[in-house]
Amino acid sequence: MPGPSKARSEKAHAIDHLVGQQLRKRRLELGLTQLSVAEAIGVTFQQIQKYERGSNRIVASRLYDLANTLNVPLEYFFAEAQEDTPPGAKADEVADDSTPTPKETRNLINAYYEIADPALRKKLIELVRSVSASKS
Repeated sequence: MPGPSKARSEKAHAIDHLVGQQLRKRRLELGLTQLSVAEAIGVTFQQIQKYERGSNRIVASRLYDLANTLNVPLEYFFAEAQEDTPPGAKADEVADDSTPTPKETRNLINAYYEIADPALRKKLIELVRSVSASKS
């Protein structure tokens, strides 16, 4: 029986990308390093990097280990799955770049708290609310 074609394995599938994003999101929520997660499940930190990028698929037993390590149910990794995503879709076909990354969010929050003037912070919040309301 022939193995998967090279063309099929060149790009991550959308679900691999999604699972990797969820892994990274939860790891950062818990304040864990790639190394600490890797050590907990018996892989290298480079493997965790590949999982988070979606370039390597996570087998079921490893996903189970990750769920236990990160204290989440298995469903957590698929919670953001879109029902209309076709089973064989490539990550770049369905990736949504409009969602802020955890790092981007942390940078925004840190910059906000660096503003010493409370009145200026309040005006900034009003500006952001105004901009987000006008986009709708």
